[in-house]
Amino acid sequence: MWAIVVHGGAGDISREIDPAPYEAGLEDALNAAERIILNADDISLQENSTIALLAAKAAVISLEDNPLFNAGKGAVLTSGDTFELEACIMDGRSLLSGCAAGLSHIKNPIDLAHRVMTQ
Repeated sequence: MWAIVVHGGAGDISREIDPAPYEAGLEDALNAAERIILNADDISLQENSTIALLAAKAAVISLEDNPLFNAGKGAVLTSGDTFELEACIMDGRSLLSGCAAGLSHIKNPIDLAHRVMTQ
């Protein structure tokens, strides 16, 4: 048995805004993770990675690629009107982790954090 939980970031969403696009984005993130889990036998595991970790990473990439969420494309601007992105990923079994911060020219910070963890 497995479970996946995602959230779309911090902040308030006005009740006047249609929630359907946000819900669809969350569903997309869940589906990205589910595809990894359901195709686990076909996935070549990278060093120090597990299916659960790759599923979590897939969900985060989906959120980072969606401008509706406070991650990646949808990140809030700094007071200087720039982006400063960060990400952290951790394998709860091995306790290995990788983080990246202060990023302004990386499409998917979680990808870089994963590389920091595995290399």
